[in-house]
Amino acid sequence: MSTLLVDATPGPLKYRLCGNCGKDLAEQQVQRRECQSNQWPIHKRSFHVEKSSDLSTDEIEAAVRELKYPSAKSLSKTFSDYLEAHSWAISALIKTDSILHYGHTFEDHKPHHVLCLRFKCRREFSVDTAQERDRRPHCAFFLLRSNRFRNLSDWLTAPGDMERIGGRYTRDMRKAHKYYLSRGDPSYLGVLGVSLVIDGLPILHYDFVPQYLPRAPSPRPPKLSFMEERRIFEDFLILCIGSLDFEFVFRCTEDEPDGAGVAIPGPLVKEDGKWKWRPFFRTWAQYEPRLVPNVEKLLREMETKRSPKYMMELFHSRVVKPKSTLNDLKSLTGEGLDTRTLRIASQLSHGVRGRRAIPAWLQEGIDDGSFGRPGARSTDNGVYTFPGPLKFRACRCCGKDLSGQPVKRCARCFAAPAYCGRECQSKDWPIHKTSYHVDRNGDLSTDEIEAAARKVKYPSASALSKTFSDYLEAHSWAMSALIKTDSILEYEHTFQGHTPRRVLCYRLECRAAFSSDSAPERDRRPHCAFALRFIDLADWLGSPGDMERIGGRYTHDMQKADEYYLSRGDPAYLAVLGPSSAIGGLPILH
Repeated sequence: MSTLLVDATPGPLKYRLCGNCGKDLAEQQVQRRECQSNQWPIHKRSFHVEKSSDLSTDEIEAAVRELKYPSAKSLSKTFSDYLEAHSWAISALIKTDSILHYGHTFEDHKPHHVLCLRFKCRREFSVDTAQERDRRPHCAFFLLRSNRFRNLSDWLTAPGDMERIGGRYTRDMRKAHKYYLSRGDPSYLGVLGVSLVIDGLPILHYDFVPQYLPRAPSPRPPKLSFMEERRIFEDFLILCIGSLDFEFVFRCTEDEPDGAGVAIPGPLVKEDGKWKWRPFFRTWAQYEPRLVPNVEKLLREMETKRSPKYMMELFHSRVVKPKSTLNDLKSLTGEGLDTRTLRIASQLSHGVRGRRAIPAWLQEGIDDGSFGRPGARSTDNGVYTFPGPLKFRACRCCGKDLSGQPVKRCARCFAAPAYCGRECQSKDWPIHKTSYHVDRNGDLSTDEIEAAARKVKYPSASALSKTFSDYLEAHSWAMSALIKTDSILEYEHTFQGHTPRRVLCYRLECRAAFSSDSAPERDRRPHCAFALRFIDLADWLGSPGDMERIGGRYTHDMQKADEYYLSRGDPAYLAVLGPSSAIGGLPILH
């Protein structure tokens, strides 16, 4: 059954498509045998599997007759026609479920996760004559429930199932994955295991649905938050599941603009031996509740109260099979990244909540100042030079090179960014004012801060502040790449799943050997002043009372920052990520 291999390629879906090339099988020029041969490597692994290996044909036939079908062949044909008739809804259901559970990048999927669609025969339909069943196969079944099993053992619950089926399923999944890899599509992510079960029939059918990166998805509509978009996707899933219980199917009209992806409800009828789809209306602008009361009933159950047209357009604009790969690394930070950014993504563990061991190459690179900026040298006039286009110090607002030039700094900020002049500093003020340092103890006096600075071997808080600021400037490439890569690993390219309460925190520890140096020595190599450590999210505000003193201001500042970036009107803006930097031994957060 190649129906489940249909991806979200733009364009109107036909009633029956070739599982290999996607052509309408009503067209005469379809190369049937060639396409069947091309698709065989994957299709041969999607045959049904008998749950009891000793089931004989007679026993299968008996189970089929119990469901009121005259033969297994008759049931098989009706079920295949049912899946073909509802191919739009089933394809959208599977893809939406995949996104809701694994995100656009399919990141959290594990090979033993299985999506099981359990169907039930309509008794009033199965007792009909063959001619009647053949006339309206889209009414033959309904989806009893959709289960997501995180382990094969949950899916295969009968005694002996794991031994008989589990091994074969795992082998087939590996072969399917290898097959899709061999096709060379750089946007391919992996295969999703989907099982189809008919209630009362001791037969399993499983298939492997390839998952792809989005093709440069459209930006989220203005003022539509990630959580709101997720709720819309959840409602869209309800629509897809519910439509499988209707006496009509969703299809795209022939005059639907290519790529719009908006389907219309309508029944399938067979005339002169050919299937005809009769839409209830041509566009959703003509929709009236009385025309399709089943759809209206579903809409009343939905949380977001969005129209089907809106949900379909959003789904199609944000989730389509790629025509090109998203391998342009410049899109990660806006700077020219090299392959080490990819190694960050592959070597750092997923998530900001657990402790992570920093890869040795990254730790060493940040420690000695070579990461991303090899060969840092100081000249006689104190100007730092680095090979390539990246500068040591740049204006935070306009990006102008500030090497060897006087800079403007915020006098109140602990890790003050540099500006080329007052104009840029004023322009950046709306966002920078929300990033002041916060005393871990609200009643800390200047004397206590100075004492803490001396404890980490710095003569003054001012000296520590300057060195820390220089360190962050020196490692600006690595830190920006690290933050963006961590964001992608945790929240994907679309920043989905992020909530304002989640913080990415880096802890920087003073190097005792460095901080005890003289001021000229510290000034000569600030990029070696600290060592980077990751800490747990729970450790960020670990002291009693921290949430009361800091949490409220942090949330308030994040809301202001979000409002500021929204006001700039960039349609590609998603949200703000709250990275925090803390120096071990110093009761200050930035």
